[in-house]
Amino acid sequence: MIIKSIRLTNFGIYAGEHAFHPSTTKNGQGPITLIGGLNGRGKTSFLEAVLLCLYGNRSPFARQWEAGYTAYLESLINRRVDKSIGSAVELELALEHNSGFRESVLVRRSWRVVNKRASDKVVVYRNGAEDRVLSANWNTYVEELVPSGVSGLFFFDGEKIASIAEEEETSDSLRVAIRSLLGLDLVDKLIRDLDAIIRRNRSRKKEEANDQQVNAIESELTTLRQTEAALVQDIASLNNQVLRARARLAELEEHYYRSGGQLAASRSTWEQEQNRLLEELATIRGEMIQLSSEVLPLLLVEPLLKDIESEAQVAASVEQARAVLP
Repeated sequence: MIIKSIRLTNFGIYAGEHAFHPSTTKNGQGPITLIGGLNGRGKTSFLEAVLLCLYGNRSPFARQWEAGYTAYLESLINRRVDKSIGSAVELELALEHNSGFRESVLVRRSWRVVNKRASDKVVVYRNGAEDRVLSANWNTYVEELVPSGVSGLFFFDGEKIASIAEEEETSDSLRVAIRSLLGLDLVDKLIRDLDAIIRRNRSRKKEEANDQQVNAIESELTTLRQTEAALVQDIASLNNQVLRARARLAELEEHYYRSGGQLAASRSTWEQEQNRLLEELATIRGEMIQLSSEVLPLLLVEPLLKDIESEAQVAASVEQARAVLP
């Protein structure tokens, strides 16, 4: 397997799209490609991109990410790019089979954040045409090419070589490589899986102990739901009765007002007004009686009194004249 090209899109520190062609010179002959640079400039990103594109969540870098594969994918999106746009890694491989047949395989793994969760997608092209079967079964296919368990023996950077060369770490590195080569890491994984199954079975037993209580609660819930449905029907029936009663009330009110009911409604007001007028009449009568006991009778015969006064004056004048005459 020869890597003909690596294309990174918004991967790590590489914003935008960047294409690299290892083992390629002007004349097409270049068995070795060296990538150098200062620390933090993206050298390890090439190796990380290759492993991620090939193995996905089985990549050694992904397995070392404690927060999980989803968080690992999100961390690889360039920080200047919208998470919903995402990143992608594309590898073009030249494969030569035992029969001498050669073919070109292009693998593209892309991912982006949707609903606060990152997910990846693999599309594989064989000899320029999309191969949906190979895309769906890429994990199985790549394990036949280079098993992920021994990928550390095929893909490593200069820093890894330096650490293997150091005496203190050589034994541990070789031990890990040999265990992966012999498939012993699968035994460790099997033990972890068995532990997980045991924990699930224990949890299942606890759940079975609560099944009877759960069934009782579900039965009670069913009864309550039936009661609720009956109450909903009763409420609907009562609402219909209320509507009919309101309509009947409107008819009776209309008939009441047409029959003079508004006059009956104001009867108390008129009765209060009548009582006020009667009290006022009684007061006037009392005042008239009081006046009658004083000067009112004389006022009734005022013309007669004036006539008597005139006649008295005339009589007085006559008496004075008689007194004067001899």
